Amino acid sequence: LPQHLTNKTTKQLYKKLKTMQEKTKNKHFKTCINTSMGMSNDYNLALECGATHIRIGTALYGKRK
Repeated sequence: LPQHLTNKTTKQLYKKLKTMQEKTKNKHFKTCINTSMGMSNDYNLALECGATHIRIGTALYGKRK
Protein backbone atom coordinates (compact mmCIF):
# COMPACT_ATOMS: atom_id res chain seq x y z
CA LEU A 1 0.00 0.00 0.00
CA PRO A 2 1.18 3.56 -0.59
CA GLN A 3 3.06 5.07 2.34
CA HIS A 4 0.75 8.09 2.51
CA LEU A 5 -2.13 5.97 3.85
CA THR A 6 -2.71 6.12 7.59
CA ASN A 7 -2.75 3.00 9.74
CA LYS A 8 -6.48 3.56 10.24
CA THR A 9 -7.13 3.55 6.49
CA THR A 10 -4.81 0.59 5.94
CA LYS A 11 -6.54 -1.36 8.70
CA GLN A 12 -9.95 -0.65 7.15
CA LEU A 13 -8.73 -1.91 3.77
CA TYR A 14 -7.15 -5.04 5.26
CA LYS A 15 -10.33 -5.86 7.17
CA LYS A 16 -12.37 -5.40 3.99
CA LEU A 17 -10.02 -7.70 2.09
CA LYS A 18 -10.27 -10.35 4.84
CA THR A 19 -14.08 -10.12 4.72
CA MET A 20 -13.98 -10.58 0.93
CA GLN A 21 -11.77 -13.66 1.32
CA GLU A 22 -14.13 -15.18 3.88
CA LYS A 23 -17.21 -14.51 1.72
CA THR A 24 -15.48 -16.02 -1.30
CA LYS A 25 -14.58 -19.11 0.72
CA ASN A 26 -18.07 -19.52 2.18
CA LYS A 27 -20.06 -18.87 -1.01
CA HIS A 28 -17.90 -20.01 -3.89
CA PHE A 29 -14.53 -21.64 -3.29
CA LYS A 30 -13.95 -23.64 -0.11
CA THR A 31 -10.26 -23.74 -0.95
CA CYS A 32 -9.92 -19.95 -0.71
CA ILE A 33 -8.35 -20.04 2.76
CA ASN A 34 -5.44 -17.60 2.44
CA THR A 35 -5.21 -13.85 2.58
CA SER A 36 -1.94 -12.31 1.43
CA MET A 37 -1.58 -8.74 2.59
CA GLY A 38 1.02 -6.65 4.36
CA MET A 39 4.62 -5.84 3.68
CA SER A 40 7.71 -5.08 5.76
CA ASN A 41 6.39 -1.71 6.92
CA ASP A 42 2.94 -2.90 8.04
CA TYR A 43 3.01 -6.66 8.48
CA ASN A 44 1.95 -6.46 12.15
CA LEU A 45 -1.21 -4.64 11.14
CA ALA A 46 -1.88 -7.17 8.39
CA LEU A 47 -1.48 -10.09 10.81
CA GLU A 48 -3.84 -8.36 13.23
CA CYS A 49 -6.43 -8.18 10.44
CA GLY A 50 -6.15 -11.85 9.51
CA ALA A 51 -3.34 -12.15 6.98
CA THR A 52 -2.14 -15.69 6.39
CA HIS A 53 0.75 -14.60 4.17
CA ILE A 54 2.91 -11.48 4.41
CA ARG A 55 5.64 -10.05 2.18
CA ILE A 56 8.69 -9.02 4.18
CA GLY A 57 11.50 -9.06 1.63
CA THR A 58 12.77 -5.59 2.52
CA ALA A 59 12.95 -6.48 6.21
CA LEU A 60 14.98 -9.57 5.36
CA TYR A 61 17.18 -8.35 2.53
CA GLY A 62 17.13 -4.55 2.71
CA LYS A 63 15.94 -1.97 0.21
CA ARG A 64 16.45 -2.60 -3.50
CA LYS A 65 18.18 -0.14 -5.76
